[in-house]
Amino acid sequence: MTASTVVCARCHSEKPIEAFPIKDRIRGTRRSYCLPCCREYGKEHYQRNRPYYLAKNVDARVRHRQSNRDLAYDYLLSHPCMDCGES
Repeated sequence: MTASTVVCARCHSEKPIEAFPIKDRIRGTRRSYCLPCCREYGKEHYQRNRPYYLAKNVDARVRHRQSNRDLAYDYLLSHPCMDCGES
């Protein structure tokens, strides 16, 4: 292993440092899994925790829907109709 190569902690293959995604740009650190292994792990993690992510999505959808309705309602209250001038 040279200075410009790293061994992936998941597949144990030696790859160039550019094959590892950046973990923290400020500190200049990279992840311990190579990009293909990171993708594979992400897919596996989603499949294991799918009910959690689906419930989280439903909650966010409900929350965003209500905030968007409030935003549109406030806009329409403060901006009268362009044709008739009614609020």
